[in-house]
Amino acid sequence: MKLLLTPTLTLVGTNLVGTPMNASVAAAQVNYVSGAFANITAPEIVSPVTPFVLPGTVISVVPVGLYLFSVYTLLFMGIVGFGTWERYQFRMAYRKRASMRERKMGMGKI
Repeated sequence: MKLLLTPTLTLVGTNLVGTPMNASVAAAQVNYVSGAFANITAPEIVSPVTPFVLPGTVISVVPVGLYLFSVYTLLFMGIVGFGTWERYQFRMAYRKRASMRERKMGMGKI
């Protein structure tokens, strides 16, 4: 992945005779000899080989917000589920009472 993210410069030109020339330069090899960046010195590299870590692939802090959101979601789903169950129980009890009332009054018979 590091090879894909590291830019490579390709220099194309002609020599004095007129034959085409090209060269590839890695970003670590670039030095500015004139211009605005000429006086800036590069920091010294302590370790020439450092492991490349793709940013954003590791959670480095505890996701407290995720935990709170999960608790609130579970509470909400529990409350809605309990209300749905109670409504179902009430509907069944009402149907039972209505059928008993019809039998008692003699309705529903021919």
